[in-house]
Amino acid sequence: MEIPRVNPVGVVEYPEDYFPEDYFPEDAEADHRRFSRRQRFFASTLILFFFTATIVTSVLSIGAYCLTSDGGDTRALQESVRRWTETEPASGTLPMP
Repeated sequence: MEIPRVNPVGVVEYPEDYFPEDYFPEDAEADHRRFSRRQRFFASTLILFFFTATIVTSVLSIGAYCLTSDGGDTRALQESVRRWTETEPASGTLPMP
């Protein structure tokens, strides 16, 4: 009896006589599932609802924060810093006063 081998792609190949004849019964359903279609549908609906609620609440929370937060009062900053933030020089360094 030969042993299974792995081909160069990485797939295990079994020889013809590796499994006994009654190992795979003929009357077994190929697509038998553990849970009914109704239970699978209910579980997938719950998961979809959970992920939808998570995304919606995150977007609403971030949106509410962005709409209600203030940009801050920049009048107290030095003139050079205000000029730098408005023009954004290519060097990326703050100008010295």
